[in-house]
Amino acid sequence: ESVLAQKGAPEFETIVVDNGSSDGTLESISKRFPSVRTVRLDGNLGFAGGNNAGVKAARGEWAVLLNDDTVVEPRWLRELIAPLIRGSADLVSSRIYTQGIERSCYEKNGSLSLLGYNIMRVFDDSETLFSASGCSAAFSKRIFPVPFDGDYFFYSEDVYLSLRARFMGCRVKQAPLSVVRHVGSATTGRMPRRVVTFYQERNRLLNLLLFFSRSVLLRLAPLMVADAAVKIMLSSAAALADFRKQGKKSPVGVLQAYAWFFTHTRTVIAKRKKIQSGKTEKDREVLAVMSGKFVNGDSSAAKMVNGIAHGYCALTGLRTVEFGKKERR
Repeated sequence: ESVLAQKGAPEFETIVVDNGSSDGTLESISKRFPSVRTVRLDGNLGFAGGNNAGVKAARGEWAVLLNDDTVVEPRWLRELIAPLIRGSADLVSSRIYTQGIERSCYEKNGSLSLLGYNIMRVFDDSETLFSASGCSAAFSKRIFPVPFDGDYFFYSEDVYLSLRARFMGCRVKQAPLSVVRHVGSATTGRMPRRVVTFYQERNRLLNLLLFFSRSVLLRLAPLMVADAAVKIMLSSAAALADFRKQGKKSPVGVLQAYAWFFTHTRTVIAKRKKIQSGKTEKDREVLAVMSGKFVNGDSSAAKMVNGIAHGYCALTGLRTVEFGKKERR
């Protein structure tokens, strides 16, 4: 209803992709919203495969992705595609307010850490951000006819798209007046924690291994090993403390994610070769808009950890956005 109530937007088509559901969703949509096109998939291809199918079916010059657990403001679409029309951006993300996250977290846009985690409150400029969120994003079909790697299924596939864009020299921006209200985890919240953890960890690491040079990966290797050890230890401790809840991460899911790389080495090598051949930008250009922080927050512990992180970056020559800010001051 909120999508079809857009104001001031150019003519657009609305497509709903159904990932093999059996609850009558498509029949209900066809009855209530006859103008909406539907794409029925035989099975669940996940967020990545489902959106790829929708983009393939779309007839327009631009494709806009939108999660199913959202409500959009009346000028959402007009503002989202405006940078594409002006030619000032190639991949655009909305301002997304997720339920349960304090508004103070949105005062500054975030970036991506060197280990692939989201770091909040990095950029002062409301249009600057590192990664466009797949929750609500727009791009040219000419540049990204297939936006995602279908093997990602869900999680970090939007980071994959943003890394592709940045290493291709494309401009990634936020449209701050394109506002989306997002529930968050409406689908994954019903899935086993082990499965969610597997895709979170596997895809985060896969992004690093596919896009960055061997030189950068060698410098990141100690951090990746330390991160894995801490995560397995903490998730295991949480699982022992309360077996039913298992904390935020499943230790089994973490181990399965790392084991996947040993059993799919050829797949990783083939994907990496394809990505590396399409890069036109140097690693340093992308690192310059990433964050050298390890954790979010302003506590004493967080400051200590991030101080160590910045020291490591300085020692190994990983020049992140924080170094640029120091130079400008």
